[in-house]
Amino acid sequence: MSARAAAALPAALAALLLAGCPPRIEWMRPEPRPGQSAEDLAAAARVLEQVRDGVALVEVTALTDAGSQTHTTIGFVLTADGGIVCAAGPLAQADGAAGDEIVYLRTVRAIFRAGTDEERGYDCTVVRESQDVGLALLQAGEADVTPLELGGEVQAGEPVFALAEPVGLGRLSAQAGQAVRYEGEGAARMLRCSARGLGGAGGLLVDGQGRVIGLNVGATESDEGLAIPVARIATWLESPPEDEAPPADPGTSLGAMLESADLIFRESDGRFELPYDNDTTVLAAQLGDLIVISMALPPLPGGSGLNALRWNYADPYGGLALTPDDDLVWLAKVPVQFATAEYLKEVCRVASARGKAWIDDPTDTSLESSEEYYPGGDTEALTPRLAAIVEATGLPHEPGGERSYRMTTESGPPVYTNVYRGEAYVYAFSGGMPGEDAAEQERIARELLARNWHDPLGRLALDEYDDLAWEALVPMDYLQPAHLAMLARTCAAQVAELQNTYGDVPFNEQE
Repeated sequence: MSARAAAALPAALAALLLAGCPPRIEWMRPEPRPGQSAEDLAAAARVLEQVRDGVALVEVTALTDAGSQTHTTIGFVLTADGGIVCAAGPLAQADGAAGDEIVYLRTVRAIFRAGTDEERGYDCTVVRESQDVGLALLQAGEADVTPLELGGEVQAGEPVFALAEPVGLGRLSAQAGQAVRYEGEGAARMLRCSARGLGGAGGLLVDGQGRVIGLNVGATESDEGLAIPVARIATWLESPPEDEAPPADPGTSLGAMLESADLIFRESDGRFELPYDNDTTVLAAQLGDLIVISMALPPLPGGSGLNALRWNYADPYGGLALTPDDDLVWLAKVPVQFATAEYLKEVCRVASARGKAWIDDPTDTSLESSEEYYPGGDTEALTPRLAAIVEATGLPHEPGGERSYRMTTESGPPVYTNVYRGEAYVYAFSGGMPGEDAAEQERIARELLARNWHDPLGRLALDEYDDLAWEALVPMDYLQPAHLAMLARTCAAQVAELQNTYGDVPFNEQE
């Protein structure tokens, strides 16, 4: 394997589910900070445990023309049917209020017991949103949650507890403090307190009985927290919703991106047909968290399964797959979270070109035949960037060869990555092509092509020695640590499954 680890090899751009999101917070005991006693820590831990099923990490993700961005805050459960109140600031950030980005799509998700085996998440709709008041009301569908009790006004010096996500620490923290004073009047009234969440400005403020007394939305120059008091929250919830602007709706991401990319298309029931000058038509559709780019091809002739897998080895963005109806397609799946207009434009262009190339000459599996469709770039310059991304995944890793990295996941074989023609190539080999004879290998080849249809993250291909690899390529311009970590974990799991299914097949490569 070490010889392969050092080699730069082509593959297909894989799809990634929205699991490439920022790390989930973990429910952990509070950690000490200057000025906190053992009693403070014990009280904070008790309150944290008491309210845990009524507190959510709220993730607001925006897909823009500049890429994906995620903002987080803490919300509390207001009603048993999944009503959640949180600060409105992250919604405004995700809508590009502070910049010139075009926002194609905004999604909101509430995560409960994040970072534990009991983690559960719910997609949310924005019911109300007021940037003037600084509050938002979300609705989590079919949520199994516990409402928190609303408290009242607190006195100066009374114990309070701030629940927040400390910036960059990846866990939920409870910090003990004291109420300082209320300041301002009416809609501008704020609660100042000494607890604000270890560097996180946003969060939930509760009293010693776990009752909500405010939402932390900022901090003073003296490092005290500023919270919207519960009385203001209640007044806003009781006010007529029609008095404020409706929640922002950036629209449908796929259609907006195709239009932004100046592509010609026809839309029918959420499916987009893109005609090209070479008499091909590429299809694009958004299925949940994935954008699927495909092109229908003539039926796969008998005896061509192995050749189709070899063809995949030379493809820069997608690959050949068999549908459940045994139809042959060129297929690429792009995660919504990482898609941009220019990225989709390039994938669609390559879909048309590679699909036409298969129709014209399905026997041409050479690497050179697809070289022009790779993004390209200086490998020497891009390798240090890949090294930094590998480091940021948090996965155990080591050099795997010249300009290559060997990553280890929780299960399965090691996974390798290196830069090839401007893309990060992520791969692992399961062994030689399974099958005792040519007929059995051809049957298994079609099974592997059917796996490609269902695989959300990568594809199977045969190299020049007919050794079998799970692989994925991601242009370096779009690669993020969470994306690479998910690919590595999926690669290891898929190869382990192949080995479990087909056994230990010797490699064909000749040293």
